[in-house]
Amino acid sequence: MDKDLAYIVSGGRTGTKYFGEMLCDFIPEAYSVHEPDLLDVEDPRKLLGQIRTFGLWHMVFGRLMGKTGIRTLATRHLAGKVSDEIQFLERVRAQRASYYDSLESPLIIESYSQWYGLLPQIRELYPDARIVGIIRDPRDWVVSWLNHGRRHDGRDRVTLFGQKRLTPVMVGEADLVPDWEALTPFERLCWDWRIVNNTIVDFCDQDEASRIYRFEDLFLGEDDTAMRDLINFVAQHPSRTYEHTYDAQLRRQKVNTRASRAERWPQWTPEQVQHLEKMCQPLMSRFG
Repeated sequence: MDKDLAYIVSGGRTGTKYFGEMLCDFIPEAYSVHEPDLLDVEDPRKLLGQIRTFGLWHMVFGRLMGKTGIRTLATRHLAGKVSDEIQFLERVRAQRASYYDSLESPLIIESYSQWYGLLPQIRELYPDARIVGIIRDPRDWVVSWLNHGRRHDGRDRVTLFGQKRLTPVMVGEADLVPDWEALTPFERLCWDWRIVNNTIVDFCDQDEASRIYRFEDLFLGEDDTAMRDLINFVAQHPSRTYEHTYDAQLRRQKVNTRASRAERWPQWTPEQVQHLEKMCQPLMSRFG
């Protein structure tokens, strides 16, 4: 495949879709891809556009049957449900091969959080791909998900559409969280942050073509060093270095913000603070 690739992964609530689109403003020859996580039944026109992009089987029937979608494959990999590695690798490749080939842009930026569960497969399939992990302070990340909803609550589309979210049992951490079914959404989100970001860090720390950035360094404050470094990293490939620019005004735009319904972390109970620290340390000290 005659394309250069970059993957932006995270635990969600880091503006990855917006970020991918923003990078295309900075790197004119790039094209941003953001696979929708689930069917957007609230907006039929948007759903139709998604089907046109990714195909009816991939977007609808395959997902309902648990056979297509990056989330489906990532969950199987992380849960140790892959029996044939070669066949599984081909399934991952097939999710995108024809779509990548159909695009004219020489640089494709994938900005979808669920790729975090397929990082070894990305590296096997695309040895020169750039991988960017974005990690947000768990205290703010948990609050952001509680405000957003649709995760571990009655509006959770993952479970409503018959798919599965990772649980401690699936990844061998049942001893750490023995009472998963009794946990509140807050408590489950703390574990989610742990498993997602440990997965990202464990891979990226050992991979020369990967970088990790703190969400706060990229989008908050006046220092734009991290953002400039990321743009330069995504633009550099063995085949060539893509021309790129930078606009500080775009960086300052708010991403995925809304009025807070959940308590900000300084108002948490001692039990909540203790639970988050139990789940998120020691990684929290590095990125919090």
